[in-house]
This record gives sequence, C-alpha cells and structure tokens, in this order.
Amino acid sequence: RNLNPVLFSAFGGKPNSTLTFPLDNARASLFDTAYVHFLLRNSNSLWTFYDRYVKGILWLNTGTPGGLNQIVGEPSPDKNHVSKIFFNKSSKTSPYISYPYRLNSKRSLIDRIRSGIIQSPIPSTNGRHIDLAPWPESVSLDGVVRFKDSGRPEYQRVKSEEIKPDIVVCCTDYKHTFPFLDKNHYRVSMKASLPPDKRSTNSHSHDKTPH
Repeated sequence: RNLNPVLFSAFGGKPNSTLTFPLDNARASLFDTAYVHFLLRNSNSLWTFYDRYVKGILWLNTGTPGGLNQIVGEPSPDKNHVSKIFFNKSSKTSPYISYPYRLNSKRSLIDRIRSGIIQSPIPSTNGRHIDLAPWPESVSLDGVVRFKDSGRPEYQRVKSEEIKPDIVVCCTDYKHTFPFLDKNHYRVSMKASLPPDKRSTNSHSHDKTPH
C-alpha cells in the first residue's frame, strides 16, 4: 500500500491507522495515459523525472532511495534506474531484511532531522530477520554453500558462516509467448517499452503485421 508516514514525530506526531490505497492503484501519470509529444517521447526526460521522483519519495519517507526501508540489496549502479528495475514495494518484508543492518548502522545528522519530520513506521520483527546473500559460487559435497565476494554488506555478513540450505529453489528465466494468438496475425515489438537511449533501429518482430 501507499506509504503512511508519521509527521513531526519529534513533536509528538502519532501514526495514522487509516489504510491507504494499494500502491499500484494510486499512481496515474498523465504522461502514461495520454498522448505524449514526440519531442518528449524521444528523450529521456520522462525517465529522468520518474527516477528522481520515485527515489526522492522513498528517501523522504524511509531514508533509503533503493526501496522501502531497504538498507541492503539495492541494484548495482549501472542498473539502479527506474527504467531497468522493479522496485521493492513490500513494507512487510523489508523490516526483516534490514533488521541486522539497522542495529549497527550509523545515521547521519541529515537522516536524523528527516526522520524527525517525516518517517514511515518500521514494524518490530521481534528479533527475526531474513538474510540476503550474493550469488552462490559453489556447493560442497556435504551441502555447504560458498558465496562469491560481491564486496557488499550482504557478503560480509555471511562470509564466515557455514550455510547448509534445506531447500534450493532454482529460478530460471522466461520467454514471452502468445500461444492463444495465431502467429501469422500478430507482431511483437520491444522498442516502445524501452527508454529512448536503449531502443535499437531493428525491432524484434515477426514478419507479419497485425490485422
């Protein structure tokens, strides 16, 4: 759901128990639902605005522009843009992921001032947490996982631990298919869904045009 921050908690502000709208149903940009002038459509202006707007709102409410209270697990710098990622919007999961890092994090003066003015509440996890880890490098014969050194806080936390998972879920990639359509009567193009600087002159399409 949409964020429901506490305003001026330093002066006695209290949480509002009113439920907010689901996040995906509460945003309607004019540029997403109406005609866009070709000069705007062919530039990166919209993506630049979206990127700064989303990250700004996240930082203002939680202090973490990578996601809701998301201290770790953010994308690499070359992928950390709204045109390339799907932001973590789960306020239910984030407290468990960030819990070990919140205990030892040193907050800046700016962040302390910000949270005194506006801050989305972080629910208690009662000491429970979810550990993140880098991509596995190998698995020994007795089931111990060795992780790649990613140079990130997640690796520093698990590098000295012996981790033997009970279950390993292999998540494979997926391919877009339209089995319910006649292949001779549709055309697929990825160009329109990409930022202008990522569009190529050759679209990925079938030979037939739509009818």
